[in-house]
Amino acid sequence: MKFKARVFIPRKLNYWKRNTLSEKISDFSGLFLLIVALIYYLFLRNINSESLIIKIFGITIFLPIFGLLISSFIRFKEYEIAKGDLINSISFENKGIQILDKLYLFSEIQNLRISYGNVVGDSTNNSKYGPMFSIGVNNYVEFTFENKKIRTYFQIQSRSQIEAIKEDLYHYVIHEVFPFKAKNLSFVDSQYHHYTDYKNFIEKMKREGKLS
Repeated sequence: MKFKARVFIPRKLNYWKRNTLSEKISDFSGLFLLIVALIYYLFLRNINSESLIIKIFGITIFLPIFGLLISSFIRFKEYEIAKGDLINSISFENKGIQILDKLYLFSEIQNLRISYGNVVGDSTNNSKYGPMFSIGVNNYVEFTFENKKIRTYFQIQSRSQIEAIKEDLYHYVIHEVFPFKAKNLSFVDSQYHHYTDYKNFIEKMKREGKLS
């Protein structure tokens, strides 16, 4: 089979490790702006606007604004931070899914779900805050094995890996590597629906009464 990728294992990180430079600058600029506003409201609002302290204070208020502007420029070139570990590997094998050092056979797992499509370099859809580019770890395979739900995240680094997933899933379905269920047809990408092998498979399932 063709698909192989690195497993992503999420873990808790402290503030300094889980946030990018733009996020830190933005957070501290916002906090500084709040402190400045509180100081003015509590101690300085009744002081003459021409006094030296008010003029100095007026200059300092531009510092957090400048910080927010800097963070907004930095974020346009930033990638997410990997909030966990990337280790080898997950792969689709002839009869199951290999995750690290264990092979999970399709005949022994239930409720299989596969979510994929997040690739390194994709937009994070962060419109105003945080890094613009994804590190491609928002993909996972999930199933029940020995009455335990297992979810494994993995990284997709290129579009070719997505095509490999689609091709492998197509193979699994039409060759009945998956114990057949009608819902398994959802694993087959629409690009394969016009293939003769796929059409013949559908007709075969209908003849066998497995598909209405």
